[in-house]
Amino acid sequence: MPDKRFCTNMVVTTHCAIGSYIVMSLAVLNQVYDETQRLAIAGSNLAAGDFRLQRLIEPLRQSALKAPVFGQVADAVARLIEAPSDDAAQALLDLGSLVTAILYTQGQTSIDGDWRDVQASKIHLPPMEIVASRLKPLMEALRSTGSGRMDVVRRALDDGHFNDLRVVPLAIHALDDTYSELADFIAQRVVPGYGQAVVPLLRERIDIHGRGGDARRLRILHQLDPSTARPFVLDAVANGSKETKLAAVGCLGDAADDVEALHALAAGRSTPLRRLALQRLATYSDEATIALLLKAIQSADAEVIAPAVAANPSPILLTQLHTMIKKPSTTC
Repeated sequence: MPDKRFCTNMVVTTHCAIGSYIVMSLAVLNQVYDETQRLAIAGSNLAAGDFRLQRLIEPLRQSALKAPVFGQVADAVARLIEAPSDDAAQALLDLGSLVTAILYTQGQTSIDGDWRDVQASKIHLPPMEIVASRLKPLMEALRSTGSGRMDVVRRALDDGHFNDLRVVPLAIHALDDTYSELADFIAQRVVPGYGQAVVPLLRERIDIHGRGGDARRLRILHQLDPSTARPFVLDAVANGSKETKLAAVGCLGDAADDVEALHALAAGRSTPLRRLALQRLATYSDEATIALLLKAIQSADAEVIAPAVAANPSPILLTQLHTMIKKPSTTC
């Protein structure tokens, strides 16, 4: 057995001499460490003439010109390569102990920066005892492509497999799935059920310039935590891609100051955005909104926005709609 105190003392006394140069040579030391681990598993009798270790001797000799401790490592590597089978185990142990001691002194036990609390939240899921073999089909369906995955996902939801914490990150990732039907199913039936606990996971991955997955994340974030979603919603309305802008417009209408943005969108040329904005105006009863809805109900948008107009609580709008309906048509 090597004298552990000798290894440690040698490293400590040479640590200052090594200085910053060891940083450039740590890659070689790590390779030596990996090779010792490999031989510890494969067997020390395979170390004789090992070409992987042989090619590391010269870089270690070069490093020894600046820090002699690397020469000790090179000598230990050479002894292991040349050792007879009866002595190979001891030579391997000596080399492994030396390299581990050197790398140990280079470890970092702290980082710069201020302490801050980590935000934590609970996922209120019923306790589940699901063996990994039963989860495997679902996990493969969520991180792969191909046919048949939708049936696997539906069965897993019915069986409660999405309640397993091992599936939560994969469910969030599946919001970007290339099969839109599966991604929409996850967005509507699965992720919202996790509640506030997944808000940080959704928030950190939203890109307002992104596509379907980002639009789904934005909708779910607004559903679970409207105040957190609000800055993303306003940014996406002004600067987002087509997908995220549509999702953001669908999140407007809960605040009084949304009406101006919705009016601008309702007067725009983009048919999907215009119709969605008109639908979101159903909760407003100000004079400008009523005029806009009356104009829209007489346009090609009438069929789409009629349910929203009917839901508007304004008695003024209701009276004007009745007058419009009773008014004789001037066309044949």
